[in-house]
Amino acid sequence: MTESPARQIEGYRPGVLFFAKLAAIVIVATVSGAVAVPLGVFADVNPILVFALASVTAVGVAWGLVLGGDRLRARFAKGRASDSESDGWARRVFERFGPVGLGLIGPVFPGVVASSLSGVAVGVDPKRLGIWLTIGIGLWFGLFTVAWWGVREGLFR
Repeated sequence: MTESPARQIEGYRPGVLFFAKLAAIVIVATVSGAVAVPLGVFADVNPILVFALASVTAVGVAWGLVLGGDRLRARFAKGRASDSESDGWARRVFERFGPVGLGLIGPVFPGVVASSLSGVAVGVDPKRLGIWLTIGIGLWFGLFTVAWWGVREGLFR
């Protein structure tokens, strides 16, 4: 693909539109990196920059929810007796796959926010969950970036 005309001009400096694209990537990545990556790639932002912005944003959201959610859970659990029936299904899923499975699959489905909150809700170790979510985000967002860049460049024709 050829460079955009603006990039071919000597002395080009990014303008408001470029920074609006970056802001859109960051805002969308707080909810879904799987949407933020193709948005950025097709908005003609450098794929490495798209990967970096989406990954850093998603990792920040994941760690914020995991660590903050764990503190909230601990505060509310003080005054409440443990009820094993209330989280039976979620508990069985986490006993089978654990934080490794949630961290590796979670960034794709159901997403970083839901994975972080559901992991905290059933009592998964927050640091272990955060580490595996970080690894999963890096792997999946890297794969998404390469795949969507390939689509944009016509490598899969």
